[in-house]
Amino acid sequence: MIIAPTLHNHLIILNALFIFKTMDNRYSYEALDSFEHIRLLILEPGRPDTPLQCDIIQVSIHKNHVQYEAISYVWGSSDQPSKIITPRGYISITASLDRVLRRLRLQESRRVVWADAICINQNDKTEKAVQVPLMSDIYAKAVQTLICLTEPLPPPASRSVLDAWYAKLKLGMCWFVLFGTSLVKKRWPPTWAEVKAVDLALNQSWFGRVWTVQELVVSRYPTVLYGSFQWNWNKFSDIAVVS
Repeated sequence: MIIAPTLHNHLIILNALFIFKTMDNRYSYEALDSFEHIRLLILEPGRPDTPLQCDIIQVSIHKNHVQYEAISYVWGSSDQPSKIITPRGYISITASLDRVLRRLRLQESRRVVWADAICINQNDKTEKAVQVPLMSDIYAKAVQTLICLTEPLPPPASRSVLDAWYAKLKLGMCWFVLFGTSLVKKRWPPTWAEVKAVDLALNQSWFGRVWTVQELVVSRYPTVLYGSFQWNWNKFSDIAVVS
């Protein structure tokens, strides 16, 4: 018996053909429209195991009405073993950025982000000279700055320990606000495993870079992503202080 292909199957096949076709063509950057224009990356939805896909658009940093999130991360190795697919070809990216984009990608909807390695043509020194001074405005105007701690990647054990520590801290957070750090530590003392897990997070490469701190300072709503966790900056700071 022959089963007629469904519309969903057709779309899967068409998408696979699109990826196969564009995998052989390297993306060619077009010049920005003006000195105040930037690029934004529209990250297409997908499952964790599917290729990264996106589109790239231009907007004016001062007249932009498109809401976007700015990514703050550490590049890590300069090697570019991974690819992200656009309608006009692929862009080679570092393993670090590949992990970040897969962490941020949604399964059902698009996500608009700014990532320097893609949104600035890294091979154009003239463009970089214009774009780098705009970065403070880029982070300041983003609806959220996503601080992605991926270097090194947190081990599963530390993630589960942090989960338990955070659940315990939620019980003591009102005590922390009212009575300070010492009483919380006395009433809910962290275990050695919890202290070590927090220490691993705070020893991420991100904290040792001057420009990442500058990105944090100008951000309206900084959010920390570490493994499967997501905290706003103030909450992350509380966890670090109490630990």
